[in-house]
Amino acid sequence: MMRAMEAHATPRWLPLGAAPGIATRFRSAPAEARSRGSAKERPPGAAPGAPAPAPATPALAPAEDAESRLARRYRVLIHDDDVTPMDFVVQVLIGIHRLDAERAVEVMLEAHHTGCALVRVLGLEEAEFRVAESHGAARARGFPLNFSVEPE
Repeated sequence: MMRAMEAHATPRWLPLGAAPGIATRFRSAPAEARSRGSAKERPPGAAPGAPAPAPATPALAPAEDAESRLARRYRVLIHDDDVTPMDFVVQVLIGIHRLDAERAVEVMLEAHHTGCALVRVLGLEEAEFRVAESHGAARARGFPLNFSVEPE
């Protein structure tokens, strides 16, 4: 086992008799052909010592608007009801929607006074996940707390 792992052992993928680091399949072009370009690379009529022209760059696609590359955002809204206690709403906003306590109270009071309030703007999957978590927590406690998701 130790002999197979010696530093001078030939790896299995090299042909028999080939030493590591030596190209066995391909040979590089002579130095003079590399420096001035081969006859196939030069345009007809070019001097033999003239360098080959730079390859043409492909046309680039027109730049897209930054908005078209971004994922669409969705608003999470909370709707007021007359049954759900205010402290439970604040707990849901803090625990599930990751609002700080002050912002959670502001959102709860805005929903209480106007009937609806913006909680957060998120990607669709995250918005739907947080709304489902909120509904699950409310239904588990027997409250009709309601959230909705709409495009921004």
